[in-house]
Amino acid sequence: MDSETVGRLIKRPEDLQPHVINSLHTYKTDVLRILEEHMADHNQQCLFELDANKSSDVLIQETVQRLSCFQVSPVSVPIRLIEPPEPEEEEGGDKDTVPDNTEPDDELFRSLGGKFAPNLRFRWRRSKWQRFCPVALAQGNILPGKADLAVGFLDKLYFLSSEEALAAFMKNPRLYIAPPQPRPPCKLIVTGPPMSGKTTLCNLLAEKYGATVLNIAERMDPKLTELKVQRRIEITDEATKSAMIAVRARLEEEARKKRREEKMEEEEDEEYSFSKILSEKSPESEEKDPKLDDEIDKSKASSSAQPKSNKSKAGDEEASGEPVDADKEEIEEDDRKPEVTEAEEESTEQQEDDFVPAIEVSESHPDVVRAVKEALEAANIDQMQLSPEMWMEELEEATAGVERELRRKDPRGPLHGGWILDNFPETKEQWSMMFEREKVMPDSILTLQDNSRNGDLLVKRWTSNEKEAILEQIKTRVTREREERQQEEEENSQQEIEEDEDRSVEEKQKQLQSGGSEKQNKQGEVKKQQSSDSLESDLSDKSGLEEGILSQVPNPDMKRPLPTRKEEGGVDSSMQLEDLHEIPLNSPEVSRRRELLKKYDKEWTNIASLITGNSSLEPFNINLSSVKGEADDKEASAEIQPAERSESELVEEAVKYMEKIFVHQAWERTPVDIDEEEGGGEVASDEEEEQEEEEEEEGEESEEVDPNRSAKKFLGDTSFFCPVALKEKGVLWPGDPEAGAKFREKIYYLTDADARERFLADPSFYLSKDKPFTPPPLRLLMLGPRGAGKTTHGRSFAKKHGLFHIQFNERLQELVIGSTKKKVVPEREEEPEEVFPPEEEIEEPVPAVPVIAVDESSTIIEAAGAAGTKVSESNLSSAQQSLHSSHSRNSEVHHSVSKVPSIAVSERPEQQVIEELPVSVPLTDEEEAIVAYLRLDEPLSAEFLHKLLDEWWNKEPFKSTGFILEGFPSSAEEAAILGEHGFYPDAAVIFNVEDSDVVARLLPEKMDRWRQRRQRKLAHKQKVKERTKAKRDKLMKARREELMNEAEVKKQERMKEKQKLADEGGEAADDDEDDDAEDDEEEDIEAKLAEEFEEEEEEEEEEETEEDATDRIQNLFMEIYESDSSKISSAVEKLTELMIPIIEIDAGRRQPIVRYTLNKKLKPMVEYRESMFERVYPISERLAEKMLKSGYKQISRFGRWCPVKLLEGAFMQPRQGPGFSTFPVIHRGLIYFLSSKEAKEEFMRNPLPYLCQPSPKSVLPIRMAIIGPPKSGKTTLAKRFAEDFGLMRLSVGEAIRSVLANHPNTELARCIELYLYQGLTVPDECAVQALEVTMMNVQCQTRGYILDGYPVKKIQVDLMEQRNIIPFKVIELQVDNKELANRATQDRYSPERILPLHDSAQIFAVKLSAWQSEIGAIREWYQREHSNWVALPGERSKWWLWNSAHEIAKNTVVHIQTYLERMAKGEAASIADMCITPHEFSSRLGVFGHYCPVSLALRNELYDCSTEPLLQYAAEFRGHYYRMAGPEELKIFLDDPKQFVPPLAPRHLPRPEMLPKRRTGADVKAMFPKAIELQGYCPVTFLDGKQRYEAIVPGNPELIAEYRDKLYSMETEEKLNKFMRSPEKYWDLKLPHKLPPKKEPLNVNGLPMLGYLEQTVAQVLTKALTVVGNFKPKYPFMSATQSALVYLALQLKAINPNSTDYVHKKYKRKLLQFEETCELITYLGNNMTRRYQEPKERAIDFDFKLDKFMQLQTAKATNQAAFVA
Repeated sequence: MDSETVGRLIKRPEDLQPHVINSLHTYKTDVLRILEEHMADHNQQCLFELDANKSSDVLIQETVQRLSCFQVSPVSVPIRLIEPPEPEEEEGGDKDTVPDNTEPDDELFRSLGGKFAPNLRFRWRRSKWQRFCPVALAQGNILPGKADLAVGFLDKLYFLSSEEALAAFMKNPRLYIAPPQPRPPCKLIVTGPPMSGKTTLCNLLAEKYGATVLNIAERMDPKLTELKVQRRIEITDEATKSAMIAVRARLEEEARKKRREEKMEEEEDEEYSFSKILSEKSPESEEKDPKLDDEIDKSKASSSAQPKSNKSKAGDEEASGEPVDADKEEIEEDDRKPEVTEAEEESTEQQEDDFVPAIEVSESHPDVVRAVKEALEAANIDQMQLSPEMWMEELEEATAGVERELRRKDPRGPLHGGWILDNFPETKEQWSMMFEREKVMPDSILTLQDNSRNGDLLVKRWTSNEKEAILEQIKTRVTREREERQQEEEENSQQEIEEDEDRSVEEKQKQLQSGGSEKQNKQGEVKKQQSSDSLESDLSDKSGLEEGILSQVPNPDMKRPLPTRKEEGGVDSSMQLEDLHEIPLNSPEVSRRRELLKKYDKEWTNIASLITGNSSLEPFNINLSSVKGEADDKEASAEIQPAERSESELVEEAVKYMEKIFVHQAWERTPVDIDEEEGGGEVASDEEEEQEEEEEEEGEESEEVDPNRSAKKFLGDTSFFCPVALKEKGVLWPGDPEAGAKFREKIYYLTDADARERFLADPSFYLSKDKPFTPPPLRLLMLGPRGAGKTTHGRSFAKKHGLFHIQFNERLQELVIGSTKKKVVPEREEEPEEVFPPEEEIEEPVPAVPVIAVDESSTIIEAAGAAGTKVSESNLSSAQQSLHSSHSRNSEVHHSVSKVPSIAVSERPEQQVIEELPVSVPLTDEEEAIVAYLRLDEPLSAEFLHKLLDEWWNKEPFKSTGFILEGFPSSAEEAAILGEHGFYPDAAVIFNVEDSDVVARLLPEKMDRWRQRRQRKLAHKQKVKERTKAKRDKLMKARREELMNEAEVKKQERMKEKQKLADEGGEAADDDEDDDAEDDEEEDIEAKLAEEFEEEEEEEEEEETEEDATDRIQNLFMEIYESDSSKISSAVEKLTELMIPIIEIDAGRRQPIVRYTLNKKLKPMVEYRESMFERVYPISERLAEKMLKSGYKQISRFGRWCPVKLLEGAFMQPRQGPGFSTFPVIHRGLIYFLSSKEAKEEFMRNPLPYLCQPSPKSVLPIRMAIIGPPKSGKTTLAKRFAEDFGLMRLSVGEAIRSVLANHPNTELARCIELYLYQGLTVPDECAVQALEVTMMNVQCQTRGYILDGYPVKKIQVDLMEQRNIIPFKVIELQVDNKELANRATQDRYSPERILPLHDSAQIFAVKLSAWQSEIGAIREWYQREHSNWVALPGERSKWWLWNSAHEIAKNTVVHIQTYLERMAKGEAASIADMCITPHEFSSRLGVFGHYCPVSLALRNELYDCSTEPLLQYAAEFRGHYYRMAGPEELKIFLDDPKQFVPPLAPRHLPRPEMLPKRRTGADVKAMFPKAIELQGYCPVTFLDGKQRYEAIVPGNPELIAEYRDKLYSMETEEKLNKFMRSPEKYWDLKLPHKLPPKKEPLNVNGLPMLGYLEQTVAQVLTKALTVVGNFKPKYPFMSATQSALVYLALQLKAINPNSTDYVHKKYKRKLLQFEETCELITYLGNNMTRRYQEPKERAIDFDFKLDKFMQLQTAKATNQAAFVA
């Protein structure tokens, strides 16, 4: 538009500049303040401040970005899946194909599932409403929805029944699908036989659904009674009238009849008198007078005509029903017929003769009453029935009343339903009439049926309820039957007697018939006499018989036993009726009841067929008992007792049936379902989305994954495990995809078809309802060849995770060790046992002479048995052979055996000796099988393995703890048993190892044992040899002595002979000959000894060499390895076939590596076990946004927060938008946004820990300022904040440039440009205003800002305060001037600098001086007003500074978030770090002022917190501030603040004049002449010292407290505080009369040197020496003594009380620097290693500290002087 056109446009007056300025002024002065006050009370986090200078599109975009920081979801809008056809389309244009309403549900759901779905894999799912309309159901009607009115909402399908319902649902769908919907509207009929519990079930269902029970029969009883009364009255009136007429007519007829009889008697009398007169006349007068005859005839005719006329009149009266007035009729007849003929006259005369006066008959006449009674009985009013129309009218009225009451209680609730009919309708007519009334048609019909045998359940229930009445009926019947039977017996006996009499009489008559007449007469008389006598005698006999019969009749007063037989009613005839307490079930009364039940069942069968034939309803039968049908065997059926079901079971079954249509149904997984899961074979239209998904797939690990278990499969709550096996057996049994089922659009894999059938029957039973599945404990199989290390690693893993470690073979050894008494060794591994003769046999050897008649083996066996050594047959035979050889060699000296004491020969039989050996207990069949398995590797039976495995899988404590089973299965057959019986482990760990590794591991130990055995064997041989030699020497010595004795005897004999010869005078033998003889004898002795004890030559056994043993053992291990490997491979194949996960471990590596690998591969089963069944589906970011926008899915409670980062401690929401990718996933129907791929993978592996954490707090933008001198590193730190958290780094220059770039047409921009064009500095007012405008940026509003180097002047702080720009924290980087100069110099000469900058040393000095001149005021102001000043040492590394600043920001944000959260809940919150000014704090101070309410309430202490300038322990509650004494009191107050503030506070703050006040010495002087109480002594010391004399201590004149207008002096500051907190305790004390003398001031200068030092510097020196002793300084390149002296000097200068503050700070800084330098030695010693470390492997500041340490070496000469200077 050109300027000319614009100039011709009309301008409104309000658009003119003066009006606009006036409007803005009015807004700012009048409206803005009110709005600001309102906004100040509003939640500041929900208050958005936008820059109105921007366009509307930008403002909307910024608002959406602000809303994304909150945990809110976009509004979900229903989507109509089939648009209504346009008129053009209806005429024949293109239109969508509308599914047919008659189409099956499955096909309909499939056809509509993909319409307008966000993705081919994410289709619309079935809802609980199935095909029914939710709107109609909410109104109380169950109506099927239409396919063309289908709606998609929150990933589910809904079908509406009408256009009105569709409009209502589209307007607010949550109104119709919110809980408790869907639920039945409760239009219900409950029927059943009598005593079946219909009313109880109705009441329970009504209580559950809030319905009303309608008993139509009870409601109709008054109407039926009223109708019966009316009918009775009508019948009574009609019968009374008819009866009165009939009775009157009868009475009149009787009266006429009586009159005629009287008249006839008169006529007869007249005739008699007339005849008598005639007889008295003369004969002449006997002729008849004709006139007289005529008169007689006339009188007869009239008398005969009168009854006829009376009869006709009576007949007319009876026909009319009304009495006839005879006089009135006669008058009327006279009027009508004045002329009367002769015949009429005769008839008239006759009527006059029959005339009877009218008879009055009342209603109380007996005949009338009798007739009325008969009429009522004939009418049968009690059996009167109402018409079906009347019943239906009453039903409609009752249901309408219930629905009106429902609308009254809840106008927004359902409009229909809420009623339950109790046993109505009852007849076919009523049911038929109900089918014609749609308003009262029910939704469900429940029928209670007794399915017990012969209806015993209801019969027993009936008999128990009416027991007394039924027993009375039985007793009455039995009594009557007994009387009738007794009477019948009496009649039969009487009849027999009469028949006997008749026969006897007939016989006598036949005998008498042959005699004469006289004789006959006499005999007849005699006979009569005899017959009479016999009759009397018979009668007397009969009376006696009757007495006998009567004596058998049961008398109630007499208890005589009846004949023992069963009566018809099932009551024993011998039983007394008084003893009858139980009702026999075969009695006629019970049988009649059974017939009634059968009749009801038959009628109900017809009614049920009527219901199903005339409606879509089908009655649902609920069985009352758990016994179904009758048993085939009669005896078995007689023993079956009906188990009555409880009320809760019946209600549960009824509710389950009623809600069945609103419960998700499972169906068998078909190829069509599989095709849908894969996307239906269609091609995605969104190529970009497809590309994103492919990129995600490429980024995942390239492991082979079963397509049936991939992340794309929407598996159910049990993942790919069978839910039936998990529920019934508690095992993780992988399901078979071929036996799959679908439930709630999720896939479930079942083990087989049988499990699938059970799952389809009741899927909710096998699935968890309220919480995720808890996986069973860990069960692992560990397999591997011998020597693979499975035992070592299995025990370590089990110990670490608290599992049982089971070794299969060792468990079998435990089962048989009790019988075998030793461990069973495999046959191929058996080694020859070491059998050594016992030591007793060697020490006490068996002599070389035999024993008479002794078993030669008994001694050896007994000795071996005593030593506990096993004796083999070879050893026994060798011992016997040696014994035989000894026997043969020493046969000539056997007579000397008894002289050898060391011989121990057993005389017991061999059998008794052998029993002392360890004899094996006989083995059972099971133990023999175990031994065969362990020894010969024969397979175990399946029954035994099932028994053994069942103990570990299904019994405690293994069932709830878990275990590691090692060494099983060892074959394919054993693995098959696991699958057959459902003993499924979580995984099988296979330890793979090479044969060389096995040999290398097992051979050394085996060879060590072999060497030990060889050493034992050689040692034993040497020992046997030595002991054999000793034994031989011992025996030779004994034998030599024996031979020497014999030789001496011979010598003496020779001497005697020689002496005898000498005495006889013979020649004596030559002495030489004697000597030669003795020499010969000695030689003979030695020869005999050599012959007898000839040394046996031992046969050297061929010993196995070490090389041979090594080869043998290696071959054995190789054989074992090959056998184990082959068996394990077959077992692994079978386990793989059973779909048990196989985890292979390379066990040939070192143990730590193997253990690490094992833990890593089992980590998902251990650490992620709680999330084993959780399924997380990754989606693209674009698809997630599409789902949220369309309302298909909802965002989780975490919003855009990353749950993984949140659990790790993140306090800022991850960055979003272009350039910042997120990784959304779907878990349990909600969308979660992850910040990185690593976080996504971690969340997918184990989502539950991240979901159990609290919801994230509201997003709080970070507002911080970083200031410091030039070159302190503030910009680097600010950039790090901006980079990591997405904050906006603001400096004054950037704020000004932003205003000029984004708001060029504003007044502020023009003002700034004016100064810049003139080359002037922008004033602080404009700079702060530009800063405020820039902070309205959406980035500052959502993420926050970081002020870089601002403010630097006090005026800037004031301007920021005016505009409410208050940072949460102001971080000051404090750096030494020298360090700053060094940094500036390094920057100037940095090789990275390209262009010269204006930063010379002089300019830098000016900037630094300006900074130092202003920073003091800024620091003081922030510390005083907001307490948000934090100082950090800028000399530290940038990593340390970042970590410290990050921690400060995190703590501040978390604290403020907690404050806002607690305030929103109405709880107390800490106000630390809230930047509250002292003025604001004082204005909102609570009733306790600066005193701690917790200390006052709990300890009755007045703790004054006013001395603490910070608000670290202050809290806000109910709009007031309270100060606490410390962190413990603050925590107590925050937990329950109500008990510490009014009105629940136990104590209140005293009045101001009753509060203690602290005074100084000057104050006391000003208060003169008021004196200090207690003569200046300290009351606290006095009372705490139990008022002893030693506790009377004078107070400090400067530590004065005023309380109750009195002054008290305290000894120390601590005691002054104690008095101020509890003044009531110390103020009213009395001093004793005796007081200690006052201390005079001491002149220190007059003291000796030691005394002077003690009174002046002793305390300081002691403190300094203590610090030196604790720290133990050692300065680099300085001796320990020198280090200690320098440290002592620095310590004394730092704590010198006479020094100034500057000196104190100076030397404290030097002291700190000295301590840090001393710590270099410890640091370098801990971090330096012998091995060279790459720079990246070293600590962050290692190089810096090492350089610093090395620099100290060059300057060690001047270090000491430099420190002390």
